[in-house]
Amino acid sequence: MKYVVFGAGSCSVRIEYQSIQLGFKILCYIDNDESKWYKKRLGLEILPPQEVLEKNYDRILIASENHHEKMTEQLVAIGVERENILIFSHLKREDIQGGRYLNYRHDNFEAKTQTLDSWIETFELGDVISDDYSHVTMETKSHNAIISDLVKAYELAKKNAKDISAPYQIGQNWEQFLKNTRPEFYRSLKENKSNLAPLLANFFRNDLSTGIFGGKQGFDDYVKHPDMSAGFRSLFNIWAYSLGEAPIKELDSPKVGNPYGHLIEDSLVHPNNFLNHYRGRYISQLVGELARPVIAEIGAGYGGLAYYLKKFSQSCCYINFDLPENLLISSYYLSIIYPDLKTHYYTGEEDLRDLITEYDIVLLPHFCLPQLPDLSIDCFINTISLSEMSFETINEYLEQIQRTTNRYFYHENLINNGQAYTYYPIDCFPELKDFQLLARQPSRWPFFSAASHEHCHIEQLFLRKNASAI
Repeated sequence: MKYVVFGAGSCSVRIEYQSIQLGFKILCYIDNDESKWYKKRLGLEILPPQEVLEKNYDRILIASENHHEKMTEQLVAIGVERENILIFSHLKREDIQGGRYLNYRHDNFEAKTQTLDSWIETFELGDVISDDYSHVTMETKSHNAIISDLVKAYELAKKNAKDISAPYQIGQNWEQFLKNTRPEFYRSLKENKSNLAPLLANFFRNDLSTGIFGGKQGFDDYVKHPDMSAGFRSLFNIWAYSLGEAPIKELDSPKVGNPYGHLIEDSLVHPNNFLNHYRGRYISQLVGELARPVIAEIGAGYGGLAYYLKKFSQSCCYINFDLPENLLISSYYLSIIYPDLKTHYYTGEEDLRDLITEYDIVLLPHFCLPQLPDLSIDCFINTISLSEMSFETINEYLEQIQRTTNRYFYHENLINNGQAYTYYPIDCFPELKDFQLLARQPSRWPFFSAASHEHCHIEQLFLRKNASAI
């Protein structure tokens, strides 16, 4: 809705703050002080009260604690309908929750939002995957071939995982979680692998994405709360202010896995997009001076950050080390999005030195990490998972990161408030003696911030001490 604010004094500051938090649009100001007329406040005109009749507004908000009755009668006298006049100091939050705009104050950006994208399709294999795959239309045969290759790599990884050393054994947190939340996946592998096609094609909305995106419960909750505008706008503002701009089109979700979210200027945006986009931009800028940076990630989830890394750093070699169950999801996601890139799936006969030279994307089970050559990685990444591992695994992974990383190590992990599972705060992690800490700050994202009651995370960026000499 579009509001005119009556009163351009100190009381209007609260309204301006609420317009950002709740997403309603301020069209202009009106004021009785002639010295303010036709000047601007935050880029918006201040007009004589009678000129409000020429504006296409929905409501007038009176910004005054003491004179609102007199100001109301003044507006009625010039022809404003009384029901269209609101006294801001008397309003409850829900009275203006119906706003439909995001405001990015830095450059007066505004974009429609709040519309929940509601296409919920049952995926049926036909001549093509789906008519909604605008930039990735793939024949059924090709789609099935990709899934066949991924299942082959998965089954080999599970077979070889039986003989891996203790630090690479799947942790207690994840082992039981996967068994409890992905029964349909395991049943399909055992009884009918053809069921994997519709499962993967809709993984954002089913339990293939538990623990890495939200699973079916996350989707159902999202659909039930299309009014989650305040939290969504908060994420939007954090993202935009962190970047110093608001490139909405870059946020758009690839139409793979049947994603869902809010529409902003025709771009489908889920809250996770803000985090992954920002991190992708940030990492790409760190390694931007390199002709072909090598970026490795432990635990890529569904591949959201990897998508943006390849988008912003197209020449990079990206390597993901992950549990086989999650690796299958990210491998599917990236293979469909980037069908023309040279992508390697696990064979059990890897020579990582050659793979780094020859491939754009390398997707391997977590226990292949020791096969990385020394100082072969320009930037190593981990977000939201190291703290959840056993302490033995944390030590092993950090030793490998220290051995293989020639420049940057970026991670975001728990400092406090791990709920319902065992975790280790980052301040008990072993020291990275070959690295210097460049930056440390609480996570900027509300669910992971210092104010969160669920998870408190810290972002850290390390640089190898002798990086300039490598």
